Amino acid sequence: MLVIGHRGASAAFAENTLDAFAGAVAQGADGIELDVRRTSDGALALSHDDTLPDGTVVVETAMADLPEPITALASAL
Repeated sequence: MLVIGHRGASAAFAENTLDAFAGAVAQGADGIELDVRRTSDGALALSHDDTLPDGTVVVETAMADLPEPITALASAL
C-alpha cells in the first residue's frame, strides 16, 4: 500500500507548504499530492484555492506579492 500525503501532512501543518511536505516525509509518506496555480507573472504557486482567505486571487497576483506561506513550485521540487 502507498501512503500519499494530501497537500503534505496537512493535518499537522499548513497545507501545500514546505513544512507540510517535510512533515509528510517524516511521517513516512511515499508521495505527496499538491495543488498548483499560475500567478499573474507566469510563476507556479502552491495553493489549493484560486482565491486566498483574504480575497487575493492567485492568477491576478505576482508571485512576489503572494503572502507567506505560499511557495513556488520550483522551491518545493
